[in-house]
Amino acid sequence: MGVGFTGTLPAQATGEALQENLSNGGAIVCSAIADGLLVEEEPSENLSMAVAEKILTLAGVEVGELTGAALLCKPEKPCESGMEAEVYPDGLPWLFYIDLHVETGETENYM
Repeated sequence: MGVGFTGTLPAQATGEALQENLSNGGAIVCSAIADGLLVEEEPSENLSMAVAEKILTLAGVEVGELTGAALLCKPEKPCESGMEAEVYPDGLPWLFYIDLHVETGETENYM
């Protein structure tokens, strides 16, 4: 069963995303808050939909699409240590599917 409702609810999710360059193996990790909605049109078998309408820094500042505040991301793989990358969201809103594993209580997110 889904989350037990039909409709939309405001939602925020905090997490990290690994951004990896497949051509050179470089990677950065970005921490952010996705602000948007949890959408349940038809209660389904452990699958819900989320819409990220805004991306916020961990301090709660909205990150614009190529303007204003940026996410400061840390190098992960063969990038120079100590250097941060400025990252901006593109193409908002983003759609995610959230899959709940009932046995373990863990979730997986799919874009």
